Amino acid sequence: MTGLEYSHVVRTDLFLIAVCFWGLPAHGKYSGGTGEPNNPYRIATADDLIALAETPADYNDHFVLTTDINLPSGRIFDSAVIAPDTDAIQSGHQGTPFSGDFDGNSHTISNLTIRGAGYVGLFGRLALGAEVKEPGCNRCRRNRIR
Repeated sequence: MTGLEYSHVVRTDLFLIAVCFWGLPAHGKYSGGTGEPNNPYRIATADDLIALAETPADYNDHFVLTTDINLPSGRIFDSAVIAPDTDAIQSGHQGTPFSGDFDGNSHTISNLTIRGAGYVGLFGRLALGAEVKEPGCNRCRRNRIR
């Protein structure tokens, strides 16, 4: 096979590989969704919740719990899970507040243990306009920060 023929075969193979991968679905974040209001990110596992916690760039997006989540026993957080205070020495909340929409969809998050001071909880700080709804408890069905 000449160099020109080999080059043609390699280009054809690369083209076919690209076409095959083009048809595969893209692996999204979390357990699905796009983060848009009509297609929120789906939080279905403890890993999804931890991924959200570690991705402040997504704090302005839309999320929905799709099942009850049981965090691993023995896992202890030293700050809020989502939107933690990143510098407890300075006064006030330092860090990115959650400004999106979190729909608990009447599901629960179990075994959440936090040992810390100031700005602790599932959310450390909610920004104006943030919405947390259907958190799975009867007395707190919907909270909108205004």
